[in-house]
Amino acid sequence: MFKKTLLTLICLYSGVSLSGAVEHEIDTKEVLKCTLSNIHQNRIAVESGRVRRILAPDDIFNFRVDEESGNALLFPTGNFVRPVTISIFTSNNFVQDVEVSPSSTSSQTIILKEQIEKRDLDLNNGIDPQVEMIKNVVKGKIPDGYVEGESPKTFFKIGKDVKVRGTTLWQGPYEHIVFFEVKNISSKREALIKPKDFKFKNTKWVYLSKELLQPDAKAWVAIAVTEEDNVQSK
Repeated sequence: MFKKTLLTLICLYSGVSLSGAVEHEIDTKEVLKCTLSNIHQNRIAVESGRVRRILAPDDIFNFRVDEESGNALLFPTGNFVRPVTISIFTSNNFVQDVEVSPSSTSSQTIILKEQIEKRDLDLNNGIDPQVEMIKNVVKGKIPDGYVEGESPKTFFKIGKDVKVRGTTLWQGPYEHIVFFEVKNISSKREALIKPKDFKFKNTKWVYLSKELLQPDAKAWVAIAVTEEDNVQSK
């Protein structure tokens, strides 16, 4: 989705003031970098929200999410000796990837602060042509000047578990909007999709109805491509 989040990343020693916070304005495609203790428990929290779950290598971390506070506690194993990437899922459906490096320090804390960017708030104001287009996409309404074209013959996979097929094409004077059905074909595993999975040669923007797919679940994706771009199977 066209969401961005203002994320405050705090890695601090126990007892040190929160004034050492470093703020990052990011989108969910960016991988942040942080240091965690490889000998003590670490904590991840979401300001004014909750950590819903964490994807992390089982042989590197043991973790649990506290039901009352919504904080996640990470307990490193003896195998945390090199940088690894973890994915943090928040209660507001943000997915943040963080590359964490081991350090023989005291417990560390990561605090994520979510804030919808002004561009998302403008979805209700209609002041941006691209935002207006996205509003039409969400409603399934063909915008003025666009016509429905022949369904795209596009099929590809994302990883082992996600199948993608083209369903609908809106042809416009300057760009085409292509819709895809996305399905997690695994009956056991969740699957994560990202905008970069739908980047073709001349892709202008990508809209995901959801990023995290439960087992056997479906989602839809819309992309805008320039008129001359030919979206074929990957």
